[in-house]
Amino acid sequence: MTERLVSCPFKFNRALVIILLAYLLLGVSYLLVTPPLESSDEYKHYPVVKYMQTEHSLAVLDPENPGMWLQEGAQPPLYYLLMAGLTSWINTSDLPKVHHKNLYAFIGNPNQIRNKNLVIHDPAREQFPWQGTILAINLIRPASIGLGLGTIWLTIWPTNMPIAEPTSLYFRPEFEPGRYQLRWRLANGSQVIGGRPFWRPWAGDANVLGEIRVKP
Repeated sequence: MTERLVSCPFKFNRALVIILLAYLLLGVSYLLVTPPLESSDEYKHYPVVKYMQTEHSLAVLDPENPGMWLQEGAQPPLYYLLMAGLTSWINTSDLPKVHHKNLYAFIGNPNQIRNKNLVIHDPAREQFPWQGTILAINLIRPASIGLGLGTIWLTIWPTNMPIAEPTSLYFRPEFEPGRYQLRWRLANGSQVIGGRPFWRPWAGDANVLGEIRVKP
């Protein structure tokens, strides 16, 4: 088995950049117009972060005392651990005052035009400069947007990062050095499985990733 150098140069992906910018714009817009603890289940997710930040342990699921997090304490903990580390320097002891649930809210009823807030807000507490729990929430939100951007970016191999590493692919002795197109396809035995990336609907059943440069 002869060791060869394989390189896969990628081109700039304009569609990915547009998607990332659109996601960032929508995320920041949503962040700015949504009051603290009002985004989807935020009033249950943030208490998990707070608990890990102050107790240095996982949230406890107790039917008799479900806590502010309710069922969200059963979620995988990695995200909460990251956010607890991000906000570890903030004094969030004011959470009970911020987490003032609106017991009379019409949740999930689009026909209602009033009283839709999940929590009762104190405008003075939520004004800039932020402090305590409000500061922690407003740090976690852009960090979450950043994680979302990273997830979208990683769905496609970084277009500005070539692969250039030795590999133990076998080449016959008569295989001529040079540049060869790198293609991939899904196959089940001898049958090719159809499928095209959503950003290239006109592509064929085999997708070109770049090229292989075989050195002697």
